[in-house]
Order: sequence, then C-alpha cells, then structure tokens
Amino acid sequence: MIVLLHASAVNQYCNQATCEAVFWNFIYDSICPSALPALFFISGYLMFKNYSINGYYNKIKRRVGRLVVPYISWNILFIVIYLIGSIFVPRLSLRVEGFDLHSLSGVCSKVFSLMTAPIDGPLWFIRALFIYSLLSPIIAIFLRNVFSRVLFVFILLVCAAYFTEIGFSARLTLTYPVYSLMMFFIGGVMSKTFHEPFAIFKSIRILFISVFGLVIIAVSRSIALPALITGVSDVLSDFFKMVLLVNVASLLNTEKMRRSPIYEKLREMSFFAYAGHFLFCSILLHLIAPTLSFLEMGKQTFLTAIFFFGGICIMWLVYFPLKKIAPRILGLFDGTLKL
Repeated sequence: MIVLLHASAVNQYCNQATCEAVFWNFIYDSICPSALPALFFISGYLMFKNYSINGYYNKIKRRVGRLVVPYISWNILFIVIYLIGSIFVPRLSLRVEGFDLHSLSGVCSKVFSLMTAPIDGPLWFIRALFIYSLLSPIIAIFLRNVFSRVLFVFILLVCAAYFTEIGFSARLTLTYPVYSLMMFFIGGVMSKTFHEPFAIFKSIRILFISVFGLVIIAVSRSIALPALITGVSDVLSDFFKMVLLVNVASLLNTEKMRRSPIYEKLREMSFFAYAGHFLFCSILLHLIAPTLSFLEMGKQTFLTAIFFFGGICIMWLVYFPLKKIAPRILGLFDGTLKL
C-alpha cells in the first residue's frame, strides 16, 4: 500500500480532470495513507509483546542490524546514484541541489536530522521506529495501567498543540513524532490487553464500528466545522481505516497463505521493496511515461500498474539473484544483517 501511495507520482504525466484521475487519487490519498499508522501500530504491538527490560539490550542490538544499518546503506546508495546520475540526467541535479548533497553538512542533515525527510524518503519510518525502540523502557512505564495510558496520550496531544503553535506543518505534526508515536503506543496497549495477536480486529463488531465511524466522519466533513474538530476527524478517520486494514490483513494471514511460495517470497523481500521502491519504481516510471504522450484514456491506470507491478518485478529480479551471489552485501539493505 505504501508503494501504491507513492505511485501518485504518475499524476505529473496524466490529465487530472478525468474520472480516472479522481478514482486513483482517492486510492492514493484516502486509502493508502492508512498503511503507515498500521505499520507503527503493528510495530508497537510486536515491540511490547512479551516485553522485558532485561531483554532491552538484545532488542536494540537486533534493531541496529535490522533498521539502522539498512537505513544508512540505502541513503548512501541514493546519494551515490543522485551524484553520479545528475551528471547525465538534468532532472537528478534538482535532487542534488534540493538535498544539498554537495556538502557534508547537507548530507548529514538529511540523513540524521529527526525533523526532515531522509534522502530515501520512506525510510523516515525506519528512523522513527528505531528511536521509539530506544525509548521503549519509558513508553513501557506508561503501558502499566489505564491512568498512565490516558496520561501519555494527553502528553502527546499537548506536544502536538505546541508543535503546531511554533510553526511546524500539520503534516509533520501528524506523522512525526506525535501521530506515529501515538499509533506505536496504541499497538503497545493492544499487546498488553489481548493475548492473541490482533484478536480484537477479528471481530465483525469492530468492522461495523469502523465503517460507521467513517460514515459519521464523512457526514461531519460536509458541515462547516472548526479547524480543530476537522483535524481530530482526520486522525479518527485514519484510525478507523487502519483498523479496517489490520483486520483484513489479520483475516488474510492464514496458514494456507503462509504456505504459499509466492507469499513467502514477497514476505522475504518486503523490507527491500519498501526501502527500494523510491529508486526502482521511479526509474521505471520516468523512463516509460514520456514515451506515452499518445495515450490519454487509461494512461494513469497503466502507469500506476507499471509503477507498482513493474517496479516490484524488477526488485524481485534484483533481490533473489543478489541473495544467492552476495548475501552479506544484501544484508546491508534488507534488514537481515546480524550483529
């Protein structure tokens, strides 16, 4: 879903005044963004399931290999590609200037600054997740009882108000650090409340509540509401969509599917695909799209399919041969490196 979310890059090549564009923009903007809060939710659930402060060191050590190493490796790869590619492709020189890659301070700012997107944009999730892992002993304290959980959410809301007041954009406030940390925390709450993984999401009642909530939000948005209530409705909307998404994923994640070879292969390369799609899918899109100036009807659908399926197929063809030829090198990029 995150790969499909970034497939909205095809819009620059397509007429946006068509029903086709309206349909795909609904998918890009309204459906797919729920994948990110779901990722943080699932990560929080898995982090605090059987959590023990005695195992903190081992958890962090594993996450350095799984998160920090590939985060740095992918960003270095992007820097090299942008610097070399900008010599031959003028489009990439804009990226070099935008990221200030000609200076060491510019590179360090983009890679290590917590309040800016990294050079490999989607990896902001990986960076944030590692920071939350480091903070997990503090977060675990607030997971102990209902009062501490409510207090933690209240603190996050105060922080959100402060960030907005001093000039941070709403998008930054909702993604990092407040919104993503809240979803991570809620996942931790669920891990303490429900012993069976995602048991709550297997309830048909939860499905109906989520759908009803989305309907109520849709109706409320058609009425002139204060900006604060509209902002809250945005967060609630994302939460309900996330509940639906995790519910569907939980229902689909059956033993029969797990035994499927294709499922196993896709699961195996999922980190690589998440981290690398900005590179592989984008290159494919920008190579093919300019050759389709003759195509109007169905162009956005075709380019979205090229971005999504074509990009994943290319990553498949890169990942598995590389795994056989150079597994240790691949370990730097797919989160499997063991320290």
